[in-house]
Amino acid sequence: MNTQTFNPILHRRGLLDSGDLTPDEKKTLYAFLASQGMTQSTAYARFFEKGFDEWELRGIDQIKRDFCDQNALSHLRQKGEGFYSALTAPGMKTALLNLMLQLGMEHRNTVSTRFDADNWKPWERRGIRDILTELCTHQ
Repeated sequence: MNTQTFNPILHRRGLLDSGDLTPDEKKTLYAFLASQGMTQSTAYARFFEKGFDEWELRGIDQIKRDFCDQNALSHLRQKGEGFYSALTAPGMKTALLNLMLQLGMEHRNTVSTRFDADNWKPWERRGIRDILTELCTHQ
């Protein structure tokens, strides 16, 4: 496997065809994704049926770092639980909501709830691009 194999995935809502990976490559992919907290059924659905939203490709940790850096919120860069509530500067909650809407997280309530609870699967934190790069580099 190489990163070019995953080019359709790396572009929002792209999909793989079932023949793009051999059975052994699929097993390797599923096992690696399982180590990142993704079930095989979710992996199959996302790689071959549904695709990923941009926020899932980038990863929440990177999105939070970039958001904090771009908005002079370095004191929140490492904030976990309570991140959304900690956005007390005028317009910051709206800015985060708008950013996440652009990245494919479509519900305001989901953004506020998940960012405050810091409720993310390991693969959501890390991002599919980073995970696939590691998989292809270290196999």
